[in-house]
Amino acid sequence: MTEPVSARLFPAFTAVEKGKTYYWCSCGLSAKQPFCDGAHKGTPFTPVKYEATETKRVLFCMCKKTGNAPLCDKTHIKVATKTHGSKIAVVAALGAAIISGVAYQIFSASEQTKKSSK
Repeated sequence: MTEPVSARLFPAFTAVEKGKTYYWCSCGLSAKQPFCDGAHKGTPFTPVKYEATETKRVLFCMCKKTGNAPLCDKTHIKVATKTHGSKIAVVAALGAAIISGVAYQIFSASEQTKKSSK
């Protein structure tokens, strides 16, 4: 195995906590995406360390081709185009935008509710 396996063609919008360390799966084989479960053993891949400097939500790359590991840089759109054609690339881009936007709205509403209940 010389190339990582794309876990899916849109990023994982994931909550991280300040001060915690996460290990992103770079091979695509982990059953605990976007994080490493050791499935890379026997491959040239190693997990990428991510240290959260604040509590927030981030977009972890799931296509495993990002130039900004472990975070998404929208390379999944190019991967989708190359692999499946432009229609799938549009779906991948829209899927990522919808997931990101909806998740952000839910997270923001949740944070506002927490603040107003204090």
